[in-house]
Amino acid sequence: MLTENVGIYQNFSNIMATSKAKVTFTCSPELKEKLQEWADSESRSLSNLVELITQQAVTEHENKVSNK
Repeated sequence: MLTENVGIYQNFSNIMATSKAKVTFTCSPELKEKLQEWADSESRSLSNLVELITQQAVTEHENKVSNK
């Protein structure tokens, strides 16, 4: 039984593994609270919301740079 549980855990760990880079930033507690509320309203994790916002900003920046 214990061996089976370890196998299940290892399989779950492999599924949850990600090749995404980790980034840390600091912000005010108020901004974090607003971002968390936004994420909650869209049933997203805070991390997922920040990734989405950042990707949109990078795309917008790239479009501005390429149009110069």
